[in-house]
Amino acid sequence: MMIFVTVGTHEQQFNRLVKYMDNYKRDNIVERVVIQSGYSTYKCKYAEQYDFISPKEMDKYMQDAELIITHGGPSSFLAALKQNKPVVVVPRMLKYEEHVNNHQVEFLKRLAPQYAGILFPVYDIDTLGTTVKRVLSKHTLVNSVKWHNATFNDELGDIVARMMRSGNVK
Repeated sequence: MMIFVTVGTHEQQFNRLVKYMDNYKRDNIVERVVIQSGYSTYKCKYAEQYDFISPKEMDKYMQDAELIITHGGPSSFLAALKQNKPVVVVPRMLKYEEHVNNHQVEFLKRLAPQYAGILFPVYDIDTLGTTVKRVLSKHTLVNSVKWHNATFNDELGDIVARMMRSGNVK
C-alpha cells in the first residue's frame, strides 16, 4: 500500500504536513509514504521525499497510491479526485506561515460538500492520522466523481468574487 502526499509548488513551506506524514510512516505499518515536499525545509527520515516531481511522475504516483493527501490548492486536489481515489485535503494556513492568507481553508469549506465520500478535509492536523486510518479501512469507491467543469468554474468564480467583495481575501 502506498500513500502519496503532495504540497504543490507554492514558494512557502508546508513543514507541518510533511513532518506529520513522515512521523505517520514511522509509527504505522504502511508499505510506502511518498511525499512531494516543494519548498518545505523539513527533511524526512522515514518517508520517501522529493522536493519537486514532473507532472508525469505526479500522475504515476497518484495512479499507484491507495490514498492521496494534498494541500488545499484546488488544482491539486481536483487532479487527485480525477484518479477516483479517496483524497484527504489539508489546507495551508496563514497562522503557520504556509500561505499569504487562508483562501485554501475557505475554498475547501465551500467545495468539500460536493465531493463528500471521496474528499476528506482535515483542518486540524492532529486529526490527520485518524482520518487516514478511517479512510483506508472503510473507503470503497462505489461512485466515480462526476465532472462538471463548466459548472465548477462558474461556482469557483462566484466564490472568488464574493470573497473579494466581502474583504475576506487580502
